[in-house]
Amino acid sequence: MSKKTVIRADLIGRSCKKDILHAVSTLQGIKSMDIDEEKCTLTVLGPVDPVKIVHRLKKKCFAAAVVSVEDDKPKEPDPPAPEKKKEDDDDPCQCQCKEAECACVKD
Repeated sequence: MSKKTVIRADLIGRSCKKDILHAVSTLQGIKSMDIDEEKCTLTVLGPVDPVKIVHRLKKKCFAAAVVSVEDDKPKEPDPPAPEKKKEDDDDPCQCQCKEAECACVKD
């Protein structure tokens, strides 16, 4: 099952970004990687164990911590809300006949 893993890592410059990508890219199962320099996060898509990613970064002397791990499935759209009854349908009679012979119309 594919996961989206977000990891916080120390990013100082381009060389750090390059070293982080190189260290993590050797792990098997990675579909894609993205680094957000403003938030100092690494986002990895794929069925890779987040602990292995952090371990690999710490081996390369980067401070790293897991921020979040979630499924990489697109969110299912909400089911449509049931239609409201018309205000004219206040009649408790469920049958559509309005005849005098119907048991529900008799008083």
